Amino acid sequence: MSIDEIAKTLIKSGNRLKGVSDAEIDHIEKEYLLKLPLTYKRFLSLMGRGAGKFMQGSSVFYNELFELKNGCEELISENHITNFEHKNSFVFYMHQGYQCAYFICLTQTDPPVFFFSESETTNGFYEKEPSLSSFFFNQFRMSYP
Repeated sequence: MSIDEIAKTLIKSGNRLKGVSDAEIDHIEKEYLLKLPLTYKRFLSLMGRGAGKFMQGSSVFYNELFELKNGCEELISENHITNFEHKNSFVFYMHQGYQCAYFICLTQTDPPVFFFSESETTNGFYEKEPSLSSFFFNQFRMSYP
């Protein structure tokens, strides 16, 4: 399911989506010196400021984006994680301070998502989803079973 399909389904379910502007997306790219993948830009433009009940309780929206990398680095330090890809990575998700996820900004339109959770028995980050769109789709499925 694409970001657009998720957005349409959320709207049909009565959720109000609030996107960010192109200028705000440019600000993120300039702040982090990265070129964000198209799938993520689409997510931001459609629902980057909120999407009703979708991902409620997770830090994934624009108002918290600039704090996520520091929060994730703190989580990494506390758990002695050594396999975090710093170069070209963008932390886009945290949940309740014990989970975080990032993708690598290269040439991919829909990059894989790397994930860490204190509640899992992994030794660091692992590829949770083969694509960013599948990550958002699975978050959607958890919000709307």
